[in-house]
Amino acid sequence: MDFTERLKKLYEDSDKLVIMADEKMKIVWSNQPQKSRMLDLGRLRVYEGKKITLPVEAAVTAEYPGDFGESCAVEIQPVGDGEGYMLTFYSCDDIERLADRSGHLKFKANFLGNIRNELSQVLFTLEAKRQKYLEQGDMDFLNFEKEARYRILRTFSATVNYNEISKYYNGFFSKEPVCISDVVRDLCAELEQQFADGGCELTFDIEPDICLMSNEDRIKAAVCNLLINAFMYCSAEKKKCRLELAVDGEDILLSVCDNGGSITAAELEKCRTPFAAFRKFGERESLGIAVAAMFCESQGGSLGFECKQGEYTKAVMRIPRGEDVSGELRAERRSRLKSPYDVPGCIIAKGLDPLK
Repeated sequence: MDFTERLKKLYEDSDKLVIMADEKMKIVWSNQPQKSRMLDLGRLRVYEGKKITLPVEAAVTAEYPGDFGESCAVEIQPVGDGEGYMLTFYSCDDIERLADRSGHLKFKANFLGNIRNELSQVLFTLEAKRQKYLEQGDMDFLNFEKEARYRILRTFSATVNYNEISKYYNGFFSKEPVCISDVVRDLCAELEQQFADGGCELTFDIEPDICLMSNEDRIKAAVCNLLINAFMYCSAEKKKCRLELAVDGEDILLSVCDNGGSITAAELEKCRTPFAAFRKFGERESLGIAVAAMFCESQGGSLGFECKQGEYTKAVMRIPRGEDVSGELRAERRSRLKSPYDVPGCIIAKGLDPLK
């Protein structure tokens, strides 16, 4: 039984008026439909985040046997002058969003950075010992070193994607005229050999001079997550991944397709909401899809999926092109120092090993 069904069961027989509304205060359920039509929901304060609210005529007390209390916080606000109360249930996602708009964000970013630094030292230690045991032919150590590297690099990816999501929650990232064609072409050229080393052919078809108001680092993080997911979850014996960037009318379309098709569109949809796939501890880190979806939403666009089991999986970013900003671009792009520890390097580390 999901969250809303549990609440309906809890309040369905109450003699007090209970209304369930969405974040836009549109009624989705009431235990007294006739009476609820006379209540002016427009007078109620609405928090901008996603939530479930229950305006009630008076306090309702009942024992609830469910477990939603472990993942939601409840705010109780009086409504009007003795009219009742509003119960606002904040999900984990809502709480994370609120925290990232506070001073908590700085501490979290520093803490996650410290985790990567500590793990880097472990990698250096393993690498220093590797040559010695390689010469001795100690396969037990070499297998251990390979598995340890894999686990550590997956953590690199997870912590970077966690930071990416925080940027969207707090909105503290700049936008400027960007030639997305150049950014994506450079990224694909940078990853092409690494994909080949991992047994995957990466091809790309990029229409030139597509520009928009955006953020280069956010573009790289979103696209890189789609590419590495295509590489990791492709089930084909000979892996192939293709990226296409083009203009379709008023929209920019960027698609990433693999030739495997080992996951359904419904499963991918579950990963669109940050942390939605983390209800239980599992092997798969699923923040990459959320990062790509949030980038599209920040641009007024959307992320969609097309899947055919055993044949292909395709992710499509559709972004409104907006006004022409090509004339505002600088004559030369800023040159950046390349590092295996930059955002793209950390993201692909969950499936490849850019630090070797």
